[in-house]
Formats: sequence, C-alpha cells, structure tokens
Amino acid sequence: MPTYVYQRADNDEVLEVVMTSEELAERQFNGSHGQYIELDGGTLAKRIYTPIGGHLPANWPIVSSAAGVGQSQIREAMAIDRKAGVPTEYTPDGDVIFNSAPHRNKWLRAHNMFDRKAWL
Repeated sequence: MPTYVYQRADNDEVLEVVMTSEELAERQFNGSHGQYIELDGGTLAKRIYTPIGGHLPANWPIVSSAAGVGQSQIREAMAIDRKAGVPTEYTPDGDVIFNSAPHRNKWLRAHNMFDRKAWL
C-alpha cells in the first residue's frame, strides 16, 4: 500500500500516512498552497512530494503540464488511472506527477500517448 508524506500545519511534524489511492482521492483536497488532508482531531497536513533526508534518482519525480488535465478533472483522471493500473497523482493545477520512467511510460501507454523524442 502506498505511503504518502505530509507535514502537520500546527507543529511542522512530518508524518507518513499509509492509505490506498482510493482513500487518497477521498481524503486529499487542494488548498491555496498545495494539497492537504485532515488528520484525526481536525489538524491539517500539507502533502510533501520530495523525500525527507534523501534524494531522488535522476530528476524524478517529473511534473508534466503537457499531459495534465483541468483542475475540475483531477478526481476523474485519478479514477481512470487507477482503473488502468497506473495510480497517478496530480498537482492542484492538474499537472501529472510521474514518479519514475517506467511509471511515465505505463501512464503514456494507458492514455494512448507517446513521446517522440524519449531518447533525448
């Protein structure tokens, strides 16, 4: 099951939350400065995309505006991705967040897209 990283709004504590992608789609919402969930007790926590105390291989994750959707289509797009077996996340603006090259390739195939210059 996926693990998501959030930072509490009240004390900046970093939390790892384990939940399914369906639960993520239900709990997470777009705020003015990013994506948030409400923790038990009503505290808000902001989503953190980069690993804490680590580094990402190469340049991943990649955020793609070209493959993105409109803000009103994010939940629908996430449902389509889960159904296709490629759980994918989106920024509050609707840009796609690719976690790795295999994730990106699988997502592109699922959406009948391809990258003509993938070798560059």
